[in-house]
Amino acid sequence: MLRKRTFLLGGNFMKHKICKIVGALLMATVLFSFANNVGASETKVNFKDAYLLFSIWEGQGDATIEIGEDFLTKDRNLVNYNEFEDILLDGKSLNKENYDITSENEKNEIVKVSLKEKYLKLLKDGAYNFDIVFEKVVVPTRLYVVNNKTQIKDLYFDFSKPEKNGEIVAQIDTTVLGTNVDMNLFKNILNNGKIINTKDYKIVQKGKIITVTFSKAYANKIPVGTTYYYADFYNVQIGLKVTKRPKKVTGFKATRKKSSIKISWKKQKNVTGYVIKISKDKKFKKNVKTIKVNGKQKSKLIKKIKKGKYFLKIKSYVEIGGKKYYSEWSKIIRK
Repeated sequence: MLRKRTFLLGGNFMKHKICKIVGALLMATVLFSFANNVGASETKVNFKDAYLLFSIWEGQGDATIEIGEDFLTKDRNLVNYNEFEDILLDGKSLNKENYDITSENEKNEIVKVSLKEKYLKLLKDGAYNFDIVFEKVVVPTRLYVVNNKTQIKDLYFDFSKPEKNGEIVAQIDTTVLGTNVDMNLFKNILNNGKIINTKDYKIVQKGKIITVTFSKAYANKIPVGTTYYYADFYNVQIGLKVTKRPKKVTGFKATRKKSSIKISWKKQKNVTGYVIKISKDKKFKKNVKTIKVNGKQKSKLIKKIKKGKYFLKIKSYVEIGGKKYYSEWSKIIRK
């Protein structure tokens, strides 16, 4: 019994030791995983999949950035002017003649980095990733150099017909542009040189597709005809186009007499005219008569109607610069 008891105690002791070892290993794994996600090395914090942006450089002056009050390092006691070590581009140290490091903060916890103009003029257009190295942290940054702006001619991306919620959407396929497009370089949307209010649109990028959405309220204000816009980036302007047609004619009615049909409709504002079709064929493929009336009318008497049932429909149009923009056909009436 004593041996058995001793054996059981030994077994429990071993189980307890094994549990402690396994627990320690699990805790070490968790801590390693956490450190790996944060990007902590043995001595410095490294941030992955995030960076700070320099001011976009367009050919003049220095490019600057402030570190210490940003979303990566704020309130983390990582940045100090006295702990600055180096600036790296593609892992190589930048010559100290090419930049300035200053701090106007009393505790030196906000650091201003300026890349000098004479250095920037040596860089080609594109994106450059710099690491700002301090004693406790490596801060990833990105600089965009834009000396030239691409003007894409005779290419416009069309907005769709209104969605169910009334919004209109254009999708820009950047693969056909012949130049890189980065949302970090987006400025605004222009119409006739005027900036569209940001509350009137949304713009997002997913892969190679940029989607521009105009709100219902703004889409309703766009006049009938073709209206041109530009998605303006620092390095490229992309053409957008809205083709808006008159609204469908409503209130369409018909009264039949022996040899005539009188039709009426709700008059639309600012339309050039109306087109009416009448036929005995419901699909309007044969024996179709077309009647045009001006935009001031709201009724029409169709004479010399023979016996039998007729089908009628109407649409409005607006003429701009010799081009006609037609509404959809109204509902079909049978008389």
